[in-house]
Amino acid sequence: MCEVKNNNPPIGWRANSGHLLLFLFPMAGMSVVGWISYIFAFLTLISLSFVFYKQHHLHREERVLITIFFLGFMAFMLSNTVNGWGEDQVSALGVEIRYLMFIPLYLFIRRLADAGKLIILGFSCGSFILLAQTGYELLITNSERVTGVYSTIIFGPYSTLTLFIVLIGGSVFNRRFRIVAVPLGVVAATVGLIMSGNRGGYLAATILMFVFLFMQFKGRKLFF
Repeated sequence: MCEVKNNNPPIGWRANSGHLLLFLFPMAGMSVVGWISYIFAFLTLISLSFVFYKQHHLHREERVLITIFFLGFMAFMLSNTVNGWGEDQVSALGVEIRYLMFIPLYLFIRRLADAGKLIILGFSCGSFILLAQTGYELLITNSERVTGVYSTIIFGPYSTLTLFIVLIGGSVFNRRFRIVAVPLGVVAATVGLIMSGNRGGYLAATILMFVFLFMQFKGRKLFF
């Protein structure tokens, strides 16, 4: 995997805000309505100042990825311009704009020092919030399955994502993190996954476990 250069990281309030928002981003997404959406919006607004920054030093793979997102949006606009804009097309425009906003967001995050580590720390802390949400719904509200503020369809896969990002943290941080934070975070996320009763989450966990074990067996790191 190509290594992203970070020769000219953003400074001042943008960097500080970006670091804080990346850490908070995964923490309470299943417990607070709109948590992820609002943080995504704030990050995107901050990142817009980096769209036309000249010194991005993009690798070929990154340029291809950004081009794909841009061409996909342009294809949507061209198709609807030719065929006519209806109510459904106007409604779908909001979704397409979110995909387009991936470009400034990616350009911004790649320039933040230790962005990946902050996200892992956020998921690690968030695993205990998942556990608290699970306990609240099962013990206080007497729910049969944990849904979070949305549904089991989202809570289950989100717990799976949390589980494996915490596992990845074991190859990034020091020994103390591996001994303390990883086991506790894995247990917390696994409890949330099991109690969600979501089969999609179970399937994703099974597949990702094979991928994780394969990468560990080969002595490769997944992202770092």
